[in-house]
Amino acid sequence: TGSSNFPITAGAYDTSFNGGSSFDITTSLGDHDDGCDIFIAQIDGETGGLVACTFAGGTGNDGLNSSPLLEYNYADVFRGEIIIDEDESVYITTSTSSQDFPTTALSAQASFGGGLTDGVVFKMNSNLSVMQWSTYFGGSADDSGYSLQQDSEGNFYVTGGTNSSNLPTSAGALTTNNPGGVSGYVTKFD
Repeated sequence: TGSSNFPITAGAYDTSFNGGSSFDITTSLGDHDDGCDIFIAQIDGETGGLVACTFAGGTGNDGLNSSPLLEYNYADVFRGEIIIDEDESVYITTSTSSQDFPTTALSAQASFGGGLTDGVVFKMNSNLSVMQWSTYFGGSADDSGYSLQQDSEGNFYVTGGTNSSNLPTSAGALTTNNPGGVSGYVTKFD
């Protein structure tokens, strides 16, 4: 959202709009003169009422993949995913250009990697009042977070796009370096 008056609920994790830089999407998606933040909202399935809503982000644009290199499919500019586990915890992956996106002490990558965007992955409690863990995922060029899935052991697989030659990889991975240009990635988080 680019709205500073978005309907954030009392007790939300982040009640303030941090915005970012102005940008214009050249399609019908519109302009965001004050930048954008991620919002997460819980809607009552029976009444349609707002149960909980929070902002998430730093002082750059959040929830926006501003890399023209990583925009391949329709809506890649705003691509991300949210899933809920059996305990109703909320997991999100998307992209950020904020160099001060909130990360937690046990994050896999505590600081912004570089480029126009990094992927970001985070977990919130069910009423959106606590960010339980949060991490960047990116190298020194452009990176994005598009989708995530949980396995039966509670681990998470995250996928996205990268133009980084130094995206973090693990020993024994199928491919440990970017062959050049834009590539997809799959990574596993505890």
